Amino acid sequence: TGSPVCGNNVIDMYGAYSYCTNLTGPAISGDNVTNMHWTYENCTNLTGSPVCGPNVTNMGGTYANCTNLTGSPVCGENVTSMYNTYAYCTNLTGSPVCGNNVINMRGTYANCINLTGSPVCGENVTNMYMTYLNCTNLTGSPVCGNNVIDMWSAYQNCYNLTGSPACGENVTNMYGTYRNCFNLYGNAYFYSNKIGNMCNCFVGRDFSNALNIYIPTNSITLNTCLCNNSSSLIGANITWNVGYSTNGFYYNTEYNIYIYPVNSVADAYESNENSSGSSKDVDLRDFTYNKIGETYVLTGWNETLDGKANTKMVTPDDNSVILLLE
Repeated sequence: TGSPVCGNNVIDMYGAYSYCTNLTGPAISGDNVTNMHWTYENCTNLTGSPVCGPNVTNMGGTYANCTNLTGSPVCGENVTSMYNTYAYCTNLTGSPVCGNNVINMRGTYANCINLTGSPVCGENVTNMYMTYLNCTNLTGSPVCGNNVIDMWSAYQNCYNLTGSPACGENVTNMYGTYRNCFNLYGNAYFYSNKIGNMCNCFVGRDFSNALNIYIPTNSITLNTCLCNNSSSLIGANITWNVGYSTNGFYYNTEYNIYIYPVNSVADAYESNENSSGSSKDVDLRDFTYNKIGETYVLTGWNETLDGKANTKMVTPDDNSVILLLE
């Protein structure tokens, strides 16, 4: 019982108070401590806010299952591992943090159901396996650093996450990444050309909103996206229709998903997000529509244009029409 202690010369606190379920009071960490691996694991009656000494490099499982820990998460500037650091800290509040030197974010905030604010990912992170799993009150837009390789269920069940899905250029695994993220839509830019697993990635999405995914042409990612069986990105059989543009595009109106292979995802981002003006040539993918037989009934834009625009629409049968949009 009582509060934890740590001497000034302590370097290693590996498992120091692990499973001390009757330990109360606030956590501590000495200035010279470098290892806090499993230090307070399953200290279910530990209260107060988490701490991390300035020289700590390993926070693997430091506060895992400290269900009465409150306050905001912390991460020292020298930390490289946040493996399961705050997993199941169900009363932790505030916004997630990640130091610039962190490499491993596997399960860092898994089941932190009261964590709020926007997700973060350090520039050196390679592992986002279940990083924000079941963070149901997390808001803002998803992020993914350029060095991330594994995004397995990274944001699964983040019901209140908004904005567009993200994917860095080195990602290979997106199994269940955005499962049950109801409010993700718009333009998504998947920079990686080597994603081999996207099973269940978008199961549970609100399909009333269009999702446009830009990916490298002639890539493993494209082949994975076009999987049409139970291993598909919606976890069920899906039929992809073929549209016509420079590199072709693929769409399914039932799930409101449009896949656009492009030569440069970065250029597509620049063109779509940083373009200006109200008049432009577009093709069918810029519209929401219903197809009745061979007739396309336009229901709106997939993007916003200011004011009026004389706009050319190229339909899949290569016939062109001029529209006046208000």
